[in-house]
Amino acid sequence: MTSNADRTPMIAIRQMDESELDRIAEIDRTEHVTTGYVMRDGRAVAEDVDWRVPPWAAEPGPHSVPDHVDGVRRTMAHGGVMLGAFDGDRLVGFAALRYELTPGMAQLAAMWISNGYRRRGIATRLTGTVFHLARERGAVAYCGLACLICSEADPEGANCPGCRAGGGEADCHQRLCCKGRGIYGCWQYGDFPCDAGFVTDGHDPAFRGFWVASVRAVREHGLDRYVALVRERMGECVDHADYRCVDALKITAMLTGEDAD
Repeated sequence: MTSNADRTPMIAIRQMDESELDRIAEIDRTEHVTTGYVMRDGRAVAEDVDWRVPPWAAEPGPHSVPDHVDGVRRTMAHGGVMLGAFDGDRLVGFAALRYELTPGMAQLAAMWISNGYRRRGIATRLTGTVFHLARERGAVAYCGLACLICSEADPEGANCPGCRAGGGEADCHQRLCCKGRGIYGCWQYGDFPCDAGFVTDGHDPAFRGFWVASVRAVREHGLDRYVALVRERMGECVDHADYRCVDALKITAMLTGEDAD
């Protein structure tokens, strides 16, 4: 007798490029829904329903492939990502993550699993990957410092929960500037290093090297790899005081293992 586990294919999950968004058409969205939820007195209450979810709409509009492609593209335009679940070369599920819907809040913007692949743990794996990426991305402050890997970090808020969760200085130029420009961090600003805030020589030159190197590392390697480099090279608890007066080239060498010369 063959178990469900024996019939479960080996599913690979990876990030997808914007050029692959049209592959959403490979998802079989059909479904027979027998339980729906309505809000009553502030609570979600289950009720019996008989909903037949059809294939993707043939014409552009709601429930069409172009409509969903446009939605995911907007998420990616805000710095988000699309994750695909693949059975061999076939896309059988996807999830879209927007890293910052509001300050300190990420959003699972979309998720679909193909008919025939549901209840096999694929959505659980996609959701787990989304949670991991959101936590790691939230570890980086607007300025580029690995905020939640700092020795003074405290997710419970007794010390510093990180600037994306309301910690740090309220008048921080980098935070206000990034939020005002609608960008996720200094690495998305074309003229970095700028002439304002703490990346200038006049603010605290002792730490300028660390800030500049951090932003450049994010630009070169991407946020996820940058966080991994900080953890690998500097540990899970970074005391920034250890890097006072170290110039950007030396910090870059510490992070990448490349010769500072």
